[in-house]
Formats: sequence, structure tokens, C-alpha cells
Amino acid sequence: MEPGFYQGRLKGRKTGRVSPREAKRAPRWEAVLSKHGLMESGKADPNQGQLFDVDKVVGPAKSEEQLMRERGAPPPLAGSAPGFMPGIERATEKATKKAKITGLQKLATARERAGTSRGGPAVQETMQDRQAAYDAGKPADWYMPVSDGQNVVGESAAMKAMRAATPESRVSPQQFIRTVAITSPRTAWDEGGAPGTTDYKMPNIESAKSAASAFSAVAGQPDASPSSAIEAAASAPGQALAQSMRKAGEHLLKPTTSPIEIASPKSQKVPNFEQALLMGTEDKTLTKGMAGSYTVDTWDTRSAGLDEGVLNTDAGYAAAKMTGRRAALKNWELPSNFQSRTWVVEREKEPVESMGQNRLFQSAGGKIVPNPSAMPAEKVSPQQFKKSKTAEEFGLEF
Repeated sequence: MEPGFYQGRLKGRKTGRVSPREAKRAPRWEAVLSKHGLMESGKADPNQGQLFDVDKVVGPAKSEEQLMRERGAPPPLAGSAPGFMPGIERATEKATKKAKITGLQKLATARERAGTSRGGPAVQETMQDRQAAYDAGKPADWYMPVSDGQNVVGESAAMKAMRAATPESRVSPQQFIRTVAITSPRTAWDEGGAPGTTDYKMPNIESAKSAASAFSAVAGQPDASPSSAIEAAASAPGQALAQSMRKAGEHLLKPTTSPIEIASPKSQKVPNFEQALLMGTEDKTLTKGMAGSYTVDTWDTRSAGLDEGVLNTDAGYAAAKMTGRRAALKNWELPSNFQSRTWVVEREKEPVESMGQNRLFQSAGGKIVPNPSAMPAEKVSPQQFKKSKTAEEFGLEF
């Protein structure tokens, strides 16, 4: 047996040792990173001493957060780290465990509401549904940079499209990526090609370009105030909701290394989506830092047999994300690649409702109100939507 075979490994409850099979096997997350060329792999000698001072020869070790900030990107999300629902953190360990249990319970409830529960464990059934969606799809690596198997030779399809639109937006590439993430709701995607091709699922680049250009035009004026630039972004034409356009303008005033503010549990997908887009660069360190991101949206919940209500809490979101990451690693896929593949399967099942100027309702001041641009030609007042049936019958004005 090799010297030091059982050193530094987790010990069993009875024997105090771990099995040789477990001792030799690397964690699945590290193995997947190695497969995609994001981590060096090899066999180390456990008895090999340190031959030189690493801090002097290589330099002091840097954390993932430091490496990302050097590249103008936000730090990796806590929920994207390896482990069991790592994004759930409470004040005490007991409260954290309770929140994770609540997330699993919400997963079961979401399956019951969706009518997909088969009477078995919720996690197991969700994983089975995710596997079925994955098997029904084809590779769709929009997020991952192009590789020849060993080295990165080009940017991702999504990154190329965003970089081409960046000069017109007059903001930095990192700012434009963030704007794209914020202005891309689940139904606001540009269909640039045939289903199943790499240009079918493209971010809502036109809305992002419109918001960024309007912001830059006003912000570049000598006496312009930050609020006026934000309002210019909010009123810019595009498919995205005005609330998303305004939020994009607010974040254009902040450094790209700052985390995206999450307004509600449902908006957790925005920072996850930003980090998935950041994977598409040719910087291997940046790609590795963002590789754990998995975007859970309504399309993803459908592929998993879950009701959309699972996104209403951070615990439910974390549970859905955990099953997606597990299913991805089971298939030796990076989480974002797995999600994009299942996204196409759900997208092709039914036509997508437009979120452009013809939508019947829009968000204003945190409320859903009628969209004036979708009103009939006689310019019906939004107040008429509040009339009761009795008022309509007798022609009353209230």
C-alpha cells in the first residue's frame, strides 16, 4: 500500500478509516472542472515535501474573490460553491439546517402543485425529471468558451454577440454584460436562429444596448445628474420591463465588482445569469470562478417538474438549484451548460409570449398596471379597468 494512503481523509464511524476507493477518487466537482480544462489533474505523492517557498516563487495565494475583482467581475456567489445548498446561511447553525429542510419541503410542495409528484422522494423525482429533459436535448454551450479539448481557442457564442454590441452601447464590456443580465427576463430573448442552434438562445441584447446607450448619452452631458441618466435608461425602448431598464441604469453607476442587489427572492436568477455570461471569456481563471453558477428560472423549474412558486423563497430556490447542479455533475457537465441544454427542450414545447410593447400589463412603482401602448385606439383610460360590472351596465363613471 502506498505510504500515507489514509492520511488526511474523512474517517468512518466504526473503523476510523475510509475505503481505498473513496480515498483515491477525487470530488466530482473537481473531476468535472478537470474534464473541461479548468483544473489541473494528476496524482500527487502524499509524502512529497515542499521543495521551495511558494509565496516567494509563485507569490502569495489569492482568494477567488480577489482574483475576480482583479478582472473587474463580482465575487462568485455563495450559492455556487460546492456543497449541500451552500447559499442558505442563517444566524445560527440550527437555523441554517432548519432553512435547508424548509427548502426540501418546498421542493415537495412545488411538485404537488405542478401535478408531477409520483409519491416518491421529491429530490429523487426532480433529478429524474431533469435527467429526462437533459436526455431529450442537444449540447447548447452558449456560456462556455470554445475549446479544442485542452486549450481555450475562442469566446462563447453569447460573449461574441455581446462584445459586438458593446461599442454602440458606449459602456465597458463588463458593464454591458451586467446590463444584459438585468434586462433579460425569462421571455425576453432574441430568436436569432433555428431551434437547437447556438444562436437560438441569445440574451436580450437589443434592450441592453438601448438602455446603456440612453444612459451614456445623458450621463455624458456636463450638467447631467445621476437620476436623469437612470430615468433615460428606464424610458429607453426595448423588450425588457421599465423596472429592469431602471435597475440596469442604477447598476451602471456602480463598479462591476459589486454584487447585483437582489430585490426579491425571484430576482436571484439575475446574478446567477450574469456569472454564467462571464464564463464565456477566454480567461480560464474567470471561467473557473464562475463555473458553479446555475440559473433557476421558470423554464428550468418546468424541466424539473416544479411549480414556479418554488422561486418565491431563497430556500426553495436553493433546493431547486441544488438538484440542477447535482444533475449536471452526474452527467459530467458544468452547471450552466446543463441548464442551457434543458432550457432549449422547454423552450421548444410551446410558443413564447412576447414581452415587448404589445404586452397587456407592465410594472410601475412595484405594481402591475395596464400598458397604455397596448390599449385600443380610443385610448381607454386605465381607470376603466377598475369599474364594476354594475357600473358598466348602467354607464356609471365609478
